Amino acid sequence: MVPHKRGKTMLKTDFRDDPGFRESTRPDAPHRSWRVAAMAACAFCAVALFARIMTYPMQHDEQFYISAGVLFDRYPLYSGIGFSHLPNVALLFAGAFALLGDTHYLLIGRLLAFAAWIGTFAALMLIARTYARGTLIGGLMIALLALNPMFLNTTGMTATNNFLPVPFMLFGLYLFLRAADRSEPSPALAFASGFVLAVAAGFKANYLLLLIPFAIAALLVPPAVPLRSRLLRVALPLFVGGIAGGLPSILYALDDPQGFIAHIVNAHRGPQLGYWAAHPDPVDPKVIGIGSKLLLAHRLWLSGVAMLTLVLLLFGSLDAPGRDLARPVMAAVFALTVITGAPLLLPALTGLAKPGGWTGVQVARDGAAIAARVRQRAGDGPVATLSPIHALEGHLPIYPHFALGQFMVRAAPWVPEGERRHYAYFVTPGTIPSLLSAQPPAAILTGMEGDTDAALEAFATERGYQPVPLSLKKAEDAKRVRLYLAR
Repeated sequence: MVPHKRGKTMLKTDFRDDPGFRESTRPDAPHRSWRVAAMAACAFCAVALFARIMTYPMQHDEQFYISAGVLFDRYPLYSGIGFSHLPNVALLFAGAFALLGDTHYLLIGRLLAFAAWIGTFAALMLIARTYARGTLIGGLMIALLALNPMFLNTTGMTATNNFLPVPFMLFGLYLFLRAADRSEPSPALAFASGFVLAVAAGFKANYLLLLIPFAIAALLVPPAVPLRSRLLRVALPLFVGGIAGGLPSILYALDDPQGFIAHIVNAHRGPQLGYWAAHPDPVDPKVIGIGSKLLLAHRLWLSGVAMLTLVLLLFGSLDAPGRDLARPVMAAVFALTVITGAPLLLPALTGLAKPGGWTGVQVARDGAAIAARVRQRAGDGPVATLSPIHALEGHLPIYPHFALGQFMVRAAPWVPEGERRHYAYFVTPGTIPSLLSAQPPAAILTGMEGDTDAALEAFATERGYQPVPLSLKKAEDAKRVRLYLAR
């Protein structure tokens, strides 16, 4: 830390008042061209990402998260529908559906996924302009992230809890840096950092691991400040902010501690591990164990967001001549990234011209068509399906036992007897026939969940339901969909 002439201290990467730095960022023509190119590439990435998100086929995981948001005000989140993640994603979706209306649920979820990307771009650019004072480095970071194949699949393109926490984590990092980047740390910014970081962790429990470095750093920075001051002005506000930001999870945990642990922790250990041990997928091996998840997090984040931040800080640590030398190299890397990564995004751009074919719009339209068939033939009885989004888009009632799709049903046989009391609507594949016999469905929708649909199809066949082949578009594994209607 170096004392500043106005009594302020600067981090090594803070060159905001360095005369040499001001000189290195003079607005000459080459620098302006680089900035314009960086902003143009960022705009291209945003448009292309929007197109890919809007046209990316509906995935199995979305059956879980979207349905939790739709049914949030109808059943208890954990004891009712058996949600097995921290609550923030269900709260976000439920709030968005309440605010934006009860139609096009998947489309709204995809718009939130795109908003997470835009928030991530904004956070990266804010960090870059503050600590490297360069639009070019910010644009490079955005391009490297946006064209990273690991985020252009289900992880970043769908309405799940995978990418939604990223902007919160990055803004939490920025606020933490700003809180500590001064001779007198800012308790307000430290509180805000803790709050936003806890919100990120409330989307996905894996992010709790990323809070550890912040907790350690709160005890160490700024190094020129006495430990007592760091505790009172950084560590304590960060902790209090974390408590405030984590209140949704905390309140659910306090309401039913054993049930919360059964759903959040135990469901990912015994039942899920048991299912995948009995049904391994050599084509798409699942990451279930704690060790495997840590390795995946290392691969994703140290090759993604965290690595980009390190690049930014490395650039910021260069002196003015060094930054001038590095800019052409960064510009070349930037251009190469766009050239090599653009083919992953370009095909989706054609979908922008046909909003009617966007995944969320198509699924809502198919859901309405299914609902019309069901109501015409069988009234408003419940629909039995492990793919609930189409039924929910058509405002058809479904069984709460199948509210989150196939995930809990297929793993239910491995739930210990002592924990089944935490599930108000517990069902296994073997008990599906007795459930449906007691409350016959008006229709049964199958074909998207593979072998897990077998019990539903067998019941429909045995009870004489009329099969109607469907051609559903923009949905994963929807080549052989059947709607069985009560005769």
